[in-house]
Amino acid sequence: MHNFKICFPEVVGENGYIDDNVLDSSKYQRFIDEPRPLLDIYCKDQTFEYKTCDEYVGLNIDQSVTPNECPKNSLIKGVSSKAIGFAQTGANGTEIKISNTTGTFWNVEQIQITTLDDTIITRNTTSVGIGTTSFDGQLGIMYRKEDDSVGYLTPPSYYKKVWTYSGMSDEDKIAKENSIKSTWSVGLGTVLTSWTFDESLCGYVPPLPVPVPAPVGVVTDAALYNDNGAYIGVGTEPLRLFDKNNYRWDESVYQGDNTKGWVLREFE
Repeated sequence: MHNFKICFPEVVGENGYIDDNVLDSSKYQRFIDEPRPLLDIYCKDQTFEYKTCDEYVGLNIDQSVTPNECPKNSLIKGVSSKAIGFAQTGANGTEIKISNTTGTFWNVEQIQITTLDDTIITRNTTSVGIGTTSFDGQLGIMYRKEDDSVGYLTPPSYYKKVWTYSGMSDEDKIAKENSIKSTWSVGLGTVLTSWTFDESLCGYVPPLPVPVPAPVGVVTDAALYNDNGAYIGVGTEPLRLFDKNNYRWDESVYQGDNTKGWVLREFE
């Protein structure tokens, strides 16, 4: 509220309070910053722009989807157009409203809907349009009135930082994969010939997963704390001697017995 008065002194009356009579809400917009998200493996050229709250792309599709099949924030991809967007709300019948779009969806193309549990379903667009709504509902700004009551300014719209990126072409993907493959010369003792390249991860993976640490006993005099970090006394808890960072891959061990390969690190 203090900063609001400094930035917009014309709305402050002689008594120091915000004057409702001169407060024109159409002049004041709120900007929302969003942290920079991590890029997917095959994406590049990450940029951002501020978009108004009322922008969305409406996809009309040939088969209905439910909010459970396409909940809010589901990833929507155009198979042919390569456009990307995120479901603004749960899908409703044969319409999906998406925001934070990159590229342009085609009127007739197949789309892939990736839900929050990584399930993928497909539909076909019948038409694409532009509409207006709100990202998360209107955001209000509280201020103190002359009679010491609280006023609530609801801007007509606001701006939100929207991060976008472009997907790699097939040539870009191949170049990235070849670059990683050409530098794959690391090894512990021997060359890691058993590791294979996973295109979906764009990296090499071992033939065996890293061992999961298992309890080897109990500690009877462990200091215990609750979820808030407050000390609650002494008790018992499982004893685990090692974690995943204590293991290293030994190719010679795997070549000798392909059910083994991860060995405990030696500590001085």
